[in-house]
Amino acid sequence: MANYICNVRSNYVHVKDKQAFEEFLEDFECVPIYDKEGRIGFYCDNGDGCSPYRYDEQTDEHITLVDCAQELGSHLVENEVLTIEEVGSEKMRYLVGVAYAYNHKGEMMFVMMSNELRSKVARNWGNSG
Repeated sequence: MANYICNVRSNYVHVKDKQAFEEFLEDFECVPIYDKEGRIGFYCDNGDGCSPYRYDEQTDEHITLVDCAQELGSHLVENEVLTIEEVGSEKMRYLVGVAYAYNHKGEMMFVMMSNELRSKVARNWGNSG
């Protein structure tokens, strides 16, 4: 049996409070990175190769970073859009490419590479590939 292993990275954005956002990211074992303009982004370095998550002792559940739209949005400056991209595989049985976008209102959009391509092929060529 193989494990799903992925890499996760974000774009760079302006946030309301860099220290608070860094602390939020630490809960998910994400490493903050900065661009030349001082915007913050991150990549995941949790050691087990899975999507970023944190353990919630109150609910006894693992909460993934991508499911925290309200929390992510609360850190963003108005009109900023945080994108998180994940690429992964399970011993090359399958490949996964997903992207998430979050705005300052806590709204989220999701795109799965394979589904989006099938839809685009169907729209443009009349079949699903």
